[in-house]
Amino acid sequence: MTEPEPAAAVVLAGGSGSRVGAERNKVLLDLAGTPVLAHSLRTVASLPSVVRVVVVAREADVAEVRELADAYAPGATVVVGGADRPSSERAAFAVLAEDVEAGRVRLVAVHDGARPLASTALWTAVLDAAAAHGGALPARSLGATLADAPGSDGSADSDGPVLHEDLVGVSTPQAFRADALLEAYASAATAGFAGTDTASYLERHPGGCRVATVPDEATNLKITWPGDIERAVRLSGSATPDEGSG
Repeated sequence: MTEPEPAAAVVLAGGSGSRVGAERNKVLLDLAGTPVLAHSLRTVASLPSVVRVVVVAREADVAEVRELADAYAPGATVVVGGADRPSSERAAFAVLAEDVEAGRVRLVAVHDGARPLASTALWTAVLDAAAAHGGALPARSLGATLADAPGSDGSADSDGPVLHEDLVGVSTPQAFRADALLEAYASAATAGFAGTDTASYLERHPGGCRVATVPDEATNLKITWPGDIERAVRLSGSATPDEGSG
């Protein structure tokens, strides 16, 4: 059996609590007796292939995030993020650049700290698929949806709703070959490109890689709206100890 590729895990923790109805960063809210962020940190710290952990935080939250990192992912690096997701990711990649260039890190996985229930099994599946294909992310079918179709005569008037089938939703962690990922972000910065997620940078980069999908978990909820914490508590109770609750 071959050794897993050494990986770095980047956990984005720079959100806010406005949409969830809280006055503080949602990743610092309590979830079943443990802060939301701590669930993800505990999971990545348990993965044998993860040799570096970088947590990106808002400046106002750095002290509290560092305390959590020290407790749940000892040795993790905490950095201050930027005004948006791409700049926050770049802040993390700058910390990892030396390890990537030296070959000490071969894969980089990026995860939303507001997704506390991504299990060790999901992380392992994503990292294994990224090692095999160059990139990987979790995806699941969203089923079918109705949307207005443009007028058949070319006008803006709709001909009525049309059923769109097989819509797919993607989430995190998303993992990629480290050298290609850093090259893609450098190229995007030069071109002024701002992607919607990490995978979008690889898709546009000529030296990018194939991005494979692995089945997402129904429990991989992103804490976004009021009630999501309570929902996550219920979902976490459905996870078995072997799957992890990270």
